[in-house]
Amino acid sequence: MYKPSKESVDFLLRAILLIFIPFILGALVFPHTQEMDGQALSSPRESSNADVIVYSFTHPSSDMLVPSKVNAVFPLADYLDFPPMVSHSGTQLCFQDNDSYLVLSDGTKYDPEFNWTVDINNMTLMVAPDSINCTAIDFNKSNDYKWYVNMALPLKDPRFTGNLTFVPETTTYPMITMNYGLLQGLIMIPVCYLFIWYPAAGILKKIHKGLLEQ
Repeated sequence: MYKPSKESVDFLLRAILLIFIPFILGALVFPHTQEMDGQALSSPRESSNADVIVYSFTHPSSDMLVPSKVNAVFPLADYLDFPPMVSHSGTQLCFQDNDSYLVLSDGTKYDPEFNWTVDINNMTLMVAPDSINCTAIDFNKSNDYKWYVNMALPLKDPRFTGNLTFVPETTTYPMITMNYGLLQGLIMIPVCYLFIWYPAAGILKKIHKGLLEQ
């Protein structure tokens, strides 16, 4: 029966301690994904008729600027910003309501009960007040979308007579998920050696030497 030598066992333990454990911690255990929010897109174009106000948007992919570089969350790693070290996925377009409100005829602000309906690329998305809803898109294509507001007003209330002004406070922005687990795992190997294992080994040697001298 084969019995591994002491040198082989020591080598395996050193590899586990100095290579495999730091790599697994960096690649799988520590946070290694980041959602990158892009630049907010421009204001809508408003069109209306007697009953409905529609806010229309059309944006090509060149408008959707996302900081997809790994150095945005992992400094000094620009030289390794490519797959499989760093991967990008989950391209989404996010729709957010930032407390839209109604202005009554006397100039006072009123928070109505409403919901946004967003039509984008033949899909329908619901956005509640003060909330965010995202959907997957293709950044390589032009994405057209329209906002519709569905609002319930107590029409019998005398405050709602006269001219009412709805103020849409909305934001639309692209988002992408960046995964830098492999890069972080590789970098954790020298980091752990230089800042954890090497100092710890030096301390243990000094303690051992001190005990022998006593």
